[in-house]
Amino acid sequence: MKEWDIAMQGIRVSAENGVLTVQSDRPLEVLSSAVEHGGRCSTRCILNMTVPSGYQSDDPAHDIRAAAARCGASACVGMMTAADVTQAAVREEGDVLVVATAGASNAATPGEDAPVWGAGTVNIIVVVAHPMTDAALANALITVTEAKSRAFRMLDIRSTNSGAPATGTTTDSVAACTFPGPGEPYRYASTATDVGKRMGRAVSEAVYECLSLRNGNPPDRPLLTRLDERAPGTVAHFLSKDTSGITRADLDAAARDDARVRAALMALLASWDEPALADGDRARYVATVSRALFRREDSICEEECDTRDLAHHVLADIAYHLAGGR
Repeated sequence: MKEWDIAMQGIRVSAENGVLTVQSDRPLEVLSSAVEHGGRCSTRCILNMTVPSGYQSDDPAHDIRAAAARCGASACVGMMTAADVTQAAVREEGDVLVVATAGASNAATPGEDAPVWGAGTVNIIVVVAHPMTDAALANALITVTEAKSRAFRMLDIRSTNSGAPATGTTTDSVAACTFPGPGEPYRYASTATDVGKRMGRAVSEAVYECLSLRNGNPPDRPLLTRLDERAPGTVAHFLSKDTSGITRADLDAAARDDARVRAALMALLASWDEPALADGDRARYVATVSRALFRREDSICEEECDTRDLAHHVLADIAYHLAGGR
């Protein structure tokens, strides 16, 4: 059994046999999108269980209840994930506890044509050790979702369906929990409130950790990896043509050469017929995109995320210039 050291009184977080539980000494008021006991309920246990990547069931709620029974728990709020729950990320900030598991192999963008089910999901459990109104619990679901999407954006994770910026997966679940009791309850939990700020930071950090360290999505992924994420098959298609014997290894090596990629970017921009782009603006654009492309630190500054998106519009053309300059 794996147990996490939790400062929040009355809360225990542990994982055993593919089942993670967040258990409370006293009832929690919960609002969630969970598979089992989703919606509004009162419980002492929130459960997140690992299932095989090809999992299919006519009654997933029954499978969750069976897992809860094996853990000696009952009436649990239950979620499912293909992720290893022993690799969950746990964060505490003040009166906020966050427990998250995350995968991005099913990453998606709202509004696109995406499958209903796919392996890879983000499950987030948030416990606030302070009373909250029902409206604040609903508000918390919004804040948690926005914070999760921020982690996706910071890591520049793309939809596996369209290559567009992903905001999550098609199967994500969130549970917002609070201790009922005396005292003035939180009436709001938006990103402008103190509790919302704590929640947002903890959720972003937890999801970022899961996705970057445990799911193969580091912020310094190679340029061609990012190109494949945006336009699956582009590199393979390019190499299938007459490219004078250039291989994927050649492109990978060239793309890791910062000076060479920067020169390719300069050549690309120089070829643009864009009168409105003055020489000074062109130089500033190249410098900005170069900074976004060649960041190597694990942490990405928020200011550079916008330019990172901009940079990826030219990645395909850069690949062609790299190959052409061989």
